[in-house]
Amino acid sequence: MARLIARGGTAAADLDAARSLEFLSRIVDLLSTSAERRALLDAALDASLVPLGLSKGAVFLRKGATDALEVGAARGFPVARGGAAAAPGVLEAGMGLANVAIRRKGAFAIPDLSREAHAKELHGACLSAGLTVSSAALVPVAVGPRALGAILVVSEPPRDFTASERGFLKLVGALLGWTLVGQGALRDVEARNEELKTLARALDQRTAELKELDQYKTRSIHLITHEMRKPLTPIFTYADMLLGLDFPPEKQRHFLEQIRSAADEMNQYVSEMIETAKLEEGGIQMLFEDADVVAAAEGAVGRWRKEAQTAGVTLEAHSDLVRRVYTTDGVKIGEILENLIENGIKYTPESGKVSVNLRKNGPDLEMSVKDTGIGIAPEDLPGLFQKFNIIKKAAVPRPTHRAGLGLYLARVYAEALGGSIGVTSELGKGSTFTVRIPVGT
Repeated sequence: MARLIARGGTAAADLDAARSLEFLSRIVDLLSTSAERRALLDAALDASLVPLGLSKGAVFLRKGATDALEVGAARGFPVARGGAAAAPGVLEAGMGLANVAIRRKGAFAIPDLSREAHAKELHGACLSAGLTVSSAALVPVAVGPRALGAILVVSEPPRDFTASERGFLKLVGALLGWTLVGQGALRDVEARNEELKTLARALDQRTAELKELDQYKTRSIHLITHEMRKPLTPIFTYADMLLGLDFPPEKQRHFLEQIRSAADEMNQYVSEMIETAKLEEGGIQMLFEDADVVAAAEGAVGRWRKEAQTAGVTLEAHSDLVRRVYTTDGVKIGEILENLIENGIKYTPESGKVSVNLRKNGPDLEMSVKDTGIGIAPEDLPGLFQKFNIIKKAAVPRPTHRAGLGLYLARVYAEALGGSIGVTSELGKGSTFTVRIPVGT
C-alpha cells in the first residue's frame, strides 16, 4: 500500500517500489512480443498510475508523422460509447498539456492546476464534467530526440510529485517509446517480409512463365520446321525425278503440278507466319466496307473444293440471308471461313461432309462450319484457339499445312471484327464452329 508523507502541507503518495517493478516488468515483457497497441498503452498507463496510487490519467500519441495528438488510452475520465469523451473537451483539453510535455522533453509536475496557465483549460473541463482534480504530472513518450506523445496523470487531492516519482514516470515514458518504436520496426519488417514473399511468388510465377515460354518456343520451332519440310519433300522429290530421268510430257506435267501445289502450300504457310507476326506486333489492319458476305463464303468454299474432292469429303455451302451485302471486312470473313473449312476437311474421314451455313441472328451475321469428323475431346476445347495448338492424341485422317495457325487466326480475325468464335463437338460425331460478327440490322 502507498505510504503518505507530508511536504509543506501537501499530501503525496510515496512511490511503491514493489508495484513499480511489477508494472515495469509488464512493459518490458511487451517489448519482446507483438502485443496489440491498445494492450501496450493500457499497460503503460497502469504502470504510470497504480504505483503512485492514482486512478486518473491518459496517454496521448501523435497521429502518424503530424504534430496532431490523439488519445491512445484513458483512465478515470467518463468515456461514451465508441471511445469519445462523454463530456466534450475533457481529454481534448489535456492535449495542450501533452504538447507542453513534448516541448519540455522531460517530466514535470503541476501542484495546482487552477494556477498553471497551460492547465486551466484541462482544470475547467474536468470541473464541467464533475471531476475533482488538483495536481498533475506529465512526461513525454520519447526515444532520444524523437517525441511520440505524452503521459498525463492527475491527482484529486493536492499533491507534490517527488523527483523519484517523476523519474519513474520518465522511465515509463521511455519504455513505452522504445516499445512503440520496436513494434513499428517489427511491423515494417513484417511488411517487408510480406513484400519479399509477394516478390518471390511473382518471381516464381515469372520463372514458370519463362520456362513455359521457352518450351513453347522450342515446340513452335519444331512445328514450324516440320511444317516447312512437308511441302519441301515433294518439291525435291519430283524435281530430282525430272532432272534424273526422262518422262513423257504428261508425266512431267503431273510432276510439275505437284511441285507447284507444294510451293503454293509453302507460300501459304509462310504468309500465315508473317501475318501472325504482324498480329503480335499489333499490325492487324481491317477494311470495313460494303462487302458481299455470300460471295466471300463461296470464295472460301471454292478455295478448298478440290482438296475436299481429293479427300472424298463433300463440301457444300448454304445461305439463309435475305441481304448479301453488309458493312464489314469481306476479306477477313473469307479468311475466317477458309481456316475453318480447311480444319473441317483435315479432321473429316473419307465419305464425310463439311457444311458452311450463313444466317442472320439478330444484329449478328452468324457463320457456321459443321463437319462429320472425329470430334474434339472436352479436355482439348479450352486451348483450341491458341497459336500452334496441336491435338496430339487426335488420329488425323489426313495432314495439311498450318501447324496450329488456322483456328488461331480465325479467332483473332473474328475478335478484330468485334465478334466471337465458339465450338461444340462430340467425339466420333464431328464439330461445329460458329462465328458471330455484328453487322447491325
